[in-house]
Amino acid sequence: MTAPYIFDEIFELAGKKRRDYFELVPLDPFYRLFDPGGRAFDYRHHTNRH
Repeated sequence: MTAPYIFDEIFELAGKKRRDYFELVPLDPFYRLFDPGGRAFDYRHHTNRH
């Protein structure tokens, strides 16, 4: 899920708080893609670190 705020909005519409039911944690990598040859590409969140 790349837009966790959507969960928060849904729970808010129901008068609830998402954090009372589950916690979202960052994943590393976000996801892994494979090409037809089976080679993997890991998509990660990149930040500007100086």
